[in-house]
Amino acid sequence: MEYTIDDLTIELMEQDAVKYLEVLEYLEENFSGDEIKEKLNEKLYNAWYGNHLFCLVRLVGSLNENTRNGGHTPDSFFGSGVPDGVPEDLGITILDKIVKLEVNIHDKDYYDDNIFTVVNHTQTLTYRDKNNDKFKQKVREYFSSS
Repeated sequence: MEYTIDDLTIELMEQDAVKYLEVLEYLEENFSGDEIKEKLNEKLYNAWYGNHLFCLVRLVGSLNENTRNGGHTPDSFFGSGVPDGVPEDLGITILDKIVKLEVNIHDKDYYDDNIFTVVNHTQTLTYRDKNNDKFKQKVREYFSSS
């Protein structure tokens, strides 16, 4: 199967993270690093103007109980349609790949939060509090080492 840069979307990440990784790997083999880097660092409305890394953090692991019990529909916010989230090992694989492809780990979102703040903040609608400890630690390590 052939893909284009436009096939790498946060909607795909949310709906089918395995396919997102497949597209990412295809692009890595067939497109310039600069094109992929630009796509990974796009500022997206549905992601609170954060890049693909912000989206991944909002998908890996299980949504917190307050959000789960809040009566949200699958399209209430980015990630609400996947309450059990992206599996941790898959999330780490995607994280390693997007860091290698130069996602901006020090980027900030609309709220002027960086990824370190987002991964550690427990009082948000999108916070995921289970099945992602190794993933969050890896995010912290990448953030601290760059």
